[in-house]
Amino acid sequence: MVDAGDSKSPAARRAGSSPASGTRTLHQANGRGNMWKLAGWTDRAAAGCEPTQVSILIVGHPRCGTAYSADFCGGLGLGIGHEEIGIDGISSWMFAVDDRRTPYGRGQFGRRRRAVRWRHMVHAVRDLRSAAESVVIENRHAKASLRFRSKHIQRLFGVDLNGAGTDLERAIWSIVYWSRIIRAQDPSHVFRIEDGACGFVEFLTKSGLAKTVDTIPEVPPSNVQKKYSNGFWGRAPSRPIYGNADWEGLESGTRELVEEYCSIYGYPSPLGVQSRHLVDRVDD
Repeated sequence: MVDAGDSKSPAARRAGSSPASGTRTLHQANGRGNMWKLAGWTDRAAAGCEPTQVSILIVGHPRCGTAYSADFCGGLGLGIGHEEIGIDGISSWMFAVDDRRTPYGRGQFGRRRRAVRWRHMVHAVRDLRSAAESVVIENRHAKASLRFRSKHIQRLFGVDLNGAGTDLERAIWSIVYWSRIIRAQDPSHVFRIEDGACGFVEFLTKSGLAKTVDTIPEVPPSNVQKKYSNGFWGRAPSRPIYGNADWEGLESGTRELVEEYCSIYGYPSPLGVQSRHLVDRVDD
């Protein structure tokens, strides 16, 4: 069993049944607040003792659609914060696992998954071919992101991302193993960000989270030309392009991971055939 903070536990189910409007906020201090402040939290809720309840937790892999998913929900009138808590939930790739503190996030509730309970978990996924190219950039220039993922993948699977032979293989390993972590938690819905908008809206409306809409909201790609702070002076690094020969040259174990991901999430495999074009929602 993957130890990633089981959202289906009795405690999580009980917490998930309460409306978000009835939860305590960080500004509602209690009588023992000083003790929690000493631990680095502003009240008991942030310390994980009284989690805030929300409707939706969106998770995924970095550069694979969590920002876009939050924006898409915003187009439906839902308040889903990207790496921070919103009135209806939070979208954070780091909340796929439970850790004392995540490398990114805003506010106390945006930095620790244990401070949040949710009714529905949504898994945002992206076409592997385009996702891997973006994740190569992430791995090169966001070292805190890579360290965080490496720690948990090593802990849960015994796989060292630093042992990958190439940047492309490292990106594939990270995406596939991170997706396994999320899949083990039985998410309520999988949102394919390129072409899954109608299904996502249907899920949200049937769950009572969004009103029925006549048209799907048009949301521009998120994280366009994402900038990294290490040495680029506000410029976005160029996205590498890997051709068919690069994918065909992957070692056999990595090829199996590629086929696993594409088979489970219904994407065309970049191995052996020319992939059909999908509209990319995470534009680099």
